[in-house]
Amino acid sequence: MTIKYGHKKHEYGFTLLELVVAMAVGGIIMSAAGATLYQVFNNNTKNTSHMLAVKQVENALHFITRDVQMAQTIETSGLPSGQVLRLSWISWESTNTYVVYSWDAVQHTLTRTRSDDGVTTTVAYAVEQAPVFSPSPFTESSQTLTVNLTCTVKDVDENRVVEIVPRPGA
Repeated sequence: MTIKYGHKKHEYGFTLLELVVAMAVGGIIMSAAGATLYQVFNNNTKNTSHMLAVKQVENALHFITRDVQMAQTIETSGLPSGQVLRLSWISWESTNTYVVYSWDAVQHTLTRTRSDDGVTTTVAYAVEQAPVFSPSPFTESSQTLTVNLTCTVKDVDENRVVEIVPRPGA
């Protein structure tokens, strides 16, 4: 009986070194894929938050601009607590109509209440500080009303400063 030592003609399997190298390469690939997925999801969340903040600011400024351009009287100072802007005009039916914008510091919302129908509409959420209107008080000699509004959604701020030209006689 002869015992042969050495290599067999057809060995199957991997050596320990080959397995360790394959696991290291696989680990590198998996960590790169994980980091990439994290960046994609993180950027997607930031982009969504930014777009929500932009939409809130744009919506509020749309309402404010439209109302200021219709207003005959603009009040930015001496208003009751929570109110930040009061606008009034004579409607087509010859009734005195006014709109009041209020900021809720607890809810962080900007609301619009119209006198003729009594409807209160939330025009912006995530308003962390009251909108700033200047000049305050607004006078007939002023040419423009400047509105500074900031919305914050998940630590993403969107700030806009808009100048609105009221109709003559406001």
